[in-house]
Amino acid sequence: MKEQSVKVRGAALGITVMLLILGIFFACQDVHAAAKPFDETTAPTEPEKPEVKDGWQADGTYYKDGALQKGIQEIDGVLYYLDTVTGVKKTDITAEYSGKVYRFGSDGAGALYTGLYSGAYYKAGVLGTGLYSGTYYKNGKPGTGLSGGIYYKNGKPGTGLYSGKYYKSGKPGTGIYNKYYYKNGTRGTGLYGAKFYKNGKLLTGTYKNKLYKKGLKYSGVYKNYYYKYGLKQTKYKSTVKKMNNGKIYYFQKNGKVYRGSSWKRIGQKRYYFRKGTALTGWKYVGKYKYYFDSKGKLCQDLIAKFGNKWKKKDIYIKVNRKKNYVILFAKDGKKGYTIPVKAMACSVGKAGTPTVKGTYYLSKDRTYRWAKLGGPTMGGYCYGQYCSRITGSYLFHSVTYRSPNNRTLTTSAYNNLGGPASHGCIRLQTANAKIIYDIARNKKTKVTIYDSNSIGPFDKPSVKKISAGQNYDPTDPNIKR
Repeated sequence: MKEQSVKVRGAALGITVMLLILGIFFACQDVHAAAKPFDETTAPTEPEKPEVKDGWQADGTYYKDGALQKGIQEIDGVLYYLDTVTGVKKTDITAEYSGKVYRFGSDGAGALYTGLYSGAYYKAGVLGTGLYSGTYYKNGKPGTGLSGGIYYKNGKPGTGLYSGKYYKSGKPGTGIYNKYYYKNGTRGTGLYGAKFYKNGKLLTGTYKNKLYKKGLKYSGVYKNYYYKYGLKQTKYKSTVKKMNNGKIYYFQKNGKVYRGSSWKRIGQKRYYFRKGTALTGWKYVGKYKYYFDSKGKLCQDLIAKFGNKWKKKDIYIKVNRKKNYVILFAKDGKKGYTIPVKAMACSVGKAGTPTVKGTYYLSKDRTYRWAKLGGPTMGGYCYGQYCSRITGSYLFHSVTYRSPNNRTLTTSAYNNLGGPASHGCIRLQTANAKIIYDIARNKKTKVTIYDSNSIGPFDKPSVKKISAGQNYDPTDPNIKR
């Protein structure tokens, strides 16, 4: 065992010595090689330096001193727009630079831009004023103003006033704007749409001998004269006439129009003028309600005008002994007996046989188709038609007849109507006696008999005298002619 251990330690020592000898050999070889002469062909080379890029590159980028350029750059006096990320030159694009707008074309070169950009109009790179693609711009926005003689409003040909001139669809216009008349853009004088304008305003006044009011040829009264379609009328004198404006005027003898408010009698006709215009229809004047016809004439017989229905109204009869005058009134509701219906001429009692005064009532049971009148103390008997008892022996009746026959009229009695002639009764034309007779038979009717020096509100009718040989009352409805 001891002998085997010695052998192993001997072998390990041998290997160590051998490795040491080999190391010394290789070291000597390196020293020898280092001592050989220098061979240039075998000398090592230095590493190559990288190439520096400058100017335009094939991919559209641009370098300056090796640095990639980006954004808008001026190159050789020309602006270019280089992509802010890749640096590649942009083409056919519009962009803003230093407060101005440029267009970069197909070659990428930039030029001051004219056109629309971001909703605004630019001209040579700045916000512009002028016409572009049919729209007018002012400081870049659709504007209001003139361009080439055309008026634009919010960019389009406009209608309205600009610098005191009127434009219609952009051109100096003719028409009405804000109540003024314009002709070729300026306030005009002349007819437009049947109205006359002077300096743009509806004319009220005279122009070339014609009177206008609010642009129309005036029909009406101006300074006391009537104008018909602008022409002064002087041919109407002392007459009442309905004019073309629908109003009725009284032309005085000097041709001037009466402008006041009062009753006027022209010939046998009566009118009432209120502020120079005749009344028509139903109107109150003072305390009475009258009817005036379409020509302004006062109607003084409503029964003749409107028929027998007026006999059936609530009637009040008044008799003026001094004037031998009877008038009928109709009731107008709570206003009382304010509607004059009809006036009549009558004959009251003579001085020696006066008609009784006072207020009485007529009634149906005291009416008589014919009545025997008078007596021995009154010169004999006579007869009357359509009799209505007032009181006692006092009646309304027709003028007298010699017998109960309407062909036996006492002519003198008829011709005395309008003055005192009876023995106390109230004589009337036959037609009028029948009206009172019919009223009394319709309803109880109030009668007042009084004295007054004035009549009214209706005129006292005149009674045309008949010839001595005429034996009938011309108003008698039962006479067949």
